[in-house]
Amino acid sequence: MKVQKINEDYHLRPDSVVLDKLPMGVYSLVNLDEPILRKVEAVDMPTKIYGDLTENSKRVCETFNAISSNLGVLLSGDKGGGKTLMTSHIAQYLKIPMILITGGIEPSKVASTLNLIDQEILVSFDEFDKFYPEHSKQDEFLSLFDGLVKSKKLYVLTSNTSNISTYLINRLGRVRYHFTSEALKDSIIEEVIGDTLENKDKKVKLMDVLDILGTISFDNLIKFIEEVNLYNNETPTALARNMNFFPEDAKYDYVLIYKGKRGVGSIYEHPLRSKVLKFWFKPDSNDSDKYQNYESAEFNIEKCTVFRINGEINIEGEGNEITLRKSGDYKFQFK
Repeated sequence: MKVQKINEDYHLRPDSVVLDKLPMGVYSLVNLDEPILRKVEAVDMPTKIYGDLTENSKRVCETFNAISSNLGVLLSGDKGGGKTLMTSHIAQYLKIPMILITGGIEPSKVASTLNLIDQEILVSFDEFDKFYPEHSKQDEFLSLFDGLVKSKKLYVLTSNTSNISTYLINRLGRVRYHFTSEALKDSIIEEVIGDTLENKDKKVKLMDVLDILGTISFDNLIKFIEEVNLYNNETPTALARNMNFFPEDAKYDYVLIYKGKRGVGSIYEHPLRSKVLKFWFKPDSNDSDKYQNYESAEFNIEKCTVFRINGEINIEGEGNEITLRKSGDYKFQFK
């Protein structure tokens, strides 16, 4: 295989005599009739990396260097949780080219293209579950992950959901590592604020906004602090109103006291999505399961006090109160 460079495109041609290897860089597969890799901008690496990203990246790199076969890695979790950053960090640490596979390219086309590249590379399937939502289509990559193509490859799959084929889960020969990016820990948020917030007097108000949001990605945290630094004469609360914050839906269990009656229940959206919150609940004193015995409760956020304590969202106003806690999905962990 030879690589011919034309402008910013790299053509993979068996008869080319220009380059023996694909140079370091990030490429996107853009043409399948004649395989073309277009060089794209690499992710800007921050001056400091927080949390477990460095340790996890190092583990992947050490394993890849130690084994002679392919290595598969699955990175799952919320958007903005550092999956793309970790993928780029791995490629830069290993000093190997990275190829981005996006747009739902047919698995056979991906395999035939990669088979032309006789060198170690990182192949990134960003949002694998989005572009290949059907498990039958995901399964068409199994032979690729098993080692169908020439030379050793590092496959990194990112996923924002749990929609991954069972043939990729608990199959260490195909996907050896699974790292989950979860909500930022309070200790990391505190560390980031300490490193990047210029006016430390704004920390309390900034934390108030973060507490109400409940969950924030690393990317959004950095951009929000940048906004606070830029507009020092405005409060973080005022700045947040104009920013593209959109609390993501999740299941929240609640306990409320409304008009002197106590009840419990669950909702499946962020409780602060709307200005007026409506709940259906069955008072504790009502033992019947019939729906006609349920009662409604309404909270006008503009007339209420909203605060967060120990991960719970508390809303109080007009003599009523409700406490909501996000219900996390169960995930097995070794102790």
